[in-house]
Amino acid sequence: MPMVGVAEVLITLLLLGILITPWLSGVIAFQYLDLRIRREGLGQQILQASAPGAAPGERM
Repeated sequence: MPMVGVAEVLITLLLLGILITPWLSGVIAFQYLDLRIRREGLGQQILQASAPGAAPGERM
């Protein structure tokens, strides 16, 4: 069984960190945005403002 050196393990962890960190940051940002939109009811406001019968003054 081949022995894996410390350097190889550190390089692998570094590469995985470089790939995973931006992805995880994006997931966290999208979850925060989604939670905030749901909590503040912004989705409903956008739907109501963009409804076909909405008056121009009813825009957000």
